[in-house]
Amino acid sequence: MKKIISFIIIIGLAAGLYVYRDKLTSLLNKKVARTAYKQDMASTSSDSTLVSTIQVQKNQKSYIDAMATIKSETQIKIYPSVTGQITKVNVQEGQTVTQGTVLFEIGGANNTKHVALSQLEIAQNNYNTALESYNQTINSNQVAANTAKIQLNSSKNQYDASNLDMQSMDNSISTAEEGANLLGEILDLTQEKNSNDLQKLSDVIDNLNQTKDSLDSAKSDLQTQLDRTSADTSLDPQIKQDTINTLTTAITDTDKKISDLEKQIDTSNNAYDAAETGTQIAEDQLQIQLNQSETTADNLQITKESTAKKLGLNDVTSDPVRLAQQNYFGTQIKNYLSIMQAESQLTLAEINLEMMQAQASGLTICAPTDGVIAGITANLGDMVNPQSPVSQIIGTENYTAEIYVDVDTAKRISRSTQSEIEVDDKYIPAKIKTISPLADPVSKLVKIVFSLPKGQFSVNENAKMRITIVNTSATPNTFFIPLDAVIIGTEEKYVYILEDGKAKKTTVEIADIIGDNAKISSGLTSKDRVIVDGAKTVIDGQNVYTKISRTIANNGN
Repeated sequence: MKKIISFIIIIGLAAGLYVYRDKLTSLLNKKVARTAYKQDMASTSSDSTLVSTIQVQKNQKSYIDAMATIKSETQIKIYPSVTGQITKVNVQEGQTVTQGTVLFEIGGANNTKHVALSQLEIAQNNYNTALESYNQTINSNQVAANTAKIQLNSSKNQYDASNLDMQSMDNSISTAEEGANLLGEILDLTQEKNSNDLQKLSDVIDNLNQTKDSLDSAKSDLQTQLDRTSADTSLDPQIKQDTINTLTTAITDTDKKISDLEKQIDTSNNAYDAAETGTQIAEDQLQIQLNQSETTADNLQITKESTAKKLGLNDVTSDPVRLAQQNYFGTQIKNYLSIMQAESQLTLAEINLEMMQAQASGLTICAPTDGVIAGITANLGDMVNPQSPVSQIIGTENYTAEIYVDVDTAKRISRSTQSEIEVDDKYIPAKIKTISPLADPVSKLVKIVFSLPKGQFSVNENAKMRITIVNTSATPNTFFIPLDAVIIGTEEKYVYILEDGKAKKTTVEIADIIGDNAKISSGLTSKDRVIVDGAKTVIDGQNVYTKISRTIANNGN
């Protein structure tokens, strides 16, 4: 039994030694190396100096660590479109909202009805009245036209029964002449009425155009202010941006008003063109009727004279057809003019109603997009106007990070430079979006903006950014070494390189200093090892021995 246990133990030890053979070998090698190192030190310490060396390098990395401020790419200031008093605040700061959510409601001062609502009610009543009047005009005109048509048909039947009566011919001639005179008078009155109606429509269009010109002038002034503000480098960046945002919003609002006015102008111009065309058609029809009446009178006179000559008849009779036709044509003209007038009044009432509806819609302020409410500047009972924002909404989809670096550091960074942001103790890639071409006039720092991957970020949150800059020598004999390896004298700059166990003085030229490293443009080769620790104490030709070699540090700025 004891032999079996001993055998098992031996087998286990053998397996353990086999599993850990690499670690045991490494430990033995390290022990041998330390022993040899101690022996070498003991043999050389009497006549050599201990130094550390570094292999010259073609490339050098620098890390820039900075705290960044997280911002949303979508930041919209919300302005009311009307002046009034806040009657309801339906959101809180930090609340997530969707597009169209009602944020605020506006009423009149001191809890009174807002004037926009009163104007809307008046406009609605005027529109309803104009619509009712238009419908009544259509109905009454139809009745009058039908009556005139019946009378005309009846008169024609009577005329057909007595068409051989000379008296009827005389009457027809007289009626035709009087009809021509009446149509002439109607034509004059119609032309005068049409001219007045068109002038009224023209005045409305002129007023709308004058309003548009005023808005265009106001927009031009705002654009001038915006251009001056954008070009003014003396302003504080935040104040400048706020001013630009305010002016941009005002320009947008003015553009909307101009667009609405242009639609009204187009509608009025269309109404004017339709009225002008309709009145011209009516006048042409009256002129045709007048010409026809005059021709009819002439023809009847010729027929009457011919018939009277044949029959020897000289008496005249009444012409009910002529009267019925005159009444029918007059009714048609009257109907057309009354419809045109009713349509014009209805169109103007509709335009005014749309304007008042647009103004009244501004009494509810809604979220323009999905996002988070970031700051409420208007409270319940406050008076607000279109020039001052009441809140700000920040989008939750796309975020950016901002850092500021000195000008020299900014020159070494491009949009392709590798960059990362720390999230949950890990660094993930972040792409450089923009690098400001100018430094801030006060801080003398350059702003760099990063596009962040979609993730869990919060606005105004601080996060650590890391930018990796790889400096590469463009020429064959240019290398990077630690700056503390270079001795800068009054007449020369030099380093000591390790050559056959001795320190050899080598004159060098410094092309640039990047962090704690020097960029050497001449004096070194790719095989050289430069003495770093001990460089200030050794002399040319002195025996040296080395400890573990150093590497070039990745410097942060």
